[in-house]
Parts: sequence; C-alpha cells; structure tokens
Amino acid sequence: MGCCDLFDMERQVRIIDEKSDFLHMDIKDGVYVPSFGIGSEFLAALKDKVSTPMDAHLMIKHPQQYLETFAKAGAAYITPHTDCIEGDAFVTINKIKELGCKAGIALNPSVPLETIEYYLPLLDKVTIMIVDAGISGQKVIEQTYDKIRKLVKIREEKGLDFLIEADPISLDIPSFIERFEAENHITFGPE
Repeated sequence: MGCCDLFDMERQVRIIDEKSDFLHMDIKDGVYVPSFGIGSEFLAALKDKVSTPMDAHLMIKHPQQYLETFAKAGAAYITPHTDCIEGDAFVTINKIKELGCKAGIALNPSVPLETIEYYLPLLDKVTIMIVDAGISGQKVIEQTYDKIRKLVKIREEKGLDFLIEADPISLDIPSFIERFEAENHITFGPE
C-alpha cells in the first residue's frame, strides 16, 4: 500500500482490494528502520472502505506499545519483527491474539529461522524479508530463498498451517516464484 500514488489513491486501493488476499501495510518509525511509513490513522481510514484483511507490518522499535492501537484501527494481522519482541515474544503474540487479530512475525534476512522455533505453532503468518527492512532499492538477497524453502519444510513436518509471505516482491526475483507460490501456498508481498 505504501507504493500507491497519493493522487490516485482511491482507484488504486479499490484495485488492490479486489485482487489481493490481504493488504500489507508497512508501518515504519524511522528508528527501527531508517525510513518512515504510514501509521494507524491510514488503516483506520481504510477500515470501512476495504473488504480485504489488513496486515500491519510493524517495522517499529517497540511494537508492544502499539498492538491495541493497530487492532482498533482495523488490522486483521499484526506482524512485528523478531528482534523487537525477543524478550517477550510469547506475551506479544498472545496479546495480538487476545485483541482478535492474527499473529505474524517478520524475520530480516540475517535472522535464522531457529529464532522463532518455539513460538512457530502460535503464528498465523511468517514474513521472510528478502531484503533488509526499510531500505528502498535493494536487490533481493538470494540466500533468503533457502530460508523460505526450509520454512515450507518445517511447516509440513510439524503439520502447521501458517501463511508464508516474502517481502518485498521485486522484478528481479526469478520465475520460480510462480511455481513456488502455487506449490507451497506462499504469498510474495508488494515491492
């Protein structure tokens, strides 16, 4: 949603709403990541205008402080980054669920999957960052494809049912994405 043209926002939101499984909203604080993004007010403005579930991807330093704010704003999914909740991951994930939202988690390219191993059964979505979070114009880090494959295998072996998202989507990702999406129920997010 952050890539929409502000002067054509309404039309673009309608198109995205009709064609998407969920609306990925990048929330950036300028602290955790060096750029800024939209806030809860943006989600609240769309809440009654879209039918597609909204995902608040919290690229913010202290996401625990804002869970209730984004739930009230209409987020169906709340997705903080692993390194921002590592001291209270279970409390944070359970709070997201208590608020009536689906719990996601985002992993930067350098963060190993083992980081989320113990709370993986609680998650509804895992977002694998295929570039470093919050910095535009990067090339895809191809090693992240192995991380996605490994996560698919873990999901199958453990009999879990969480969504896997790759963020962001990029034009230089090889054509295996279409096959991979179809075979493994993976969603590749917007650029």
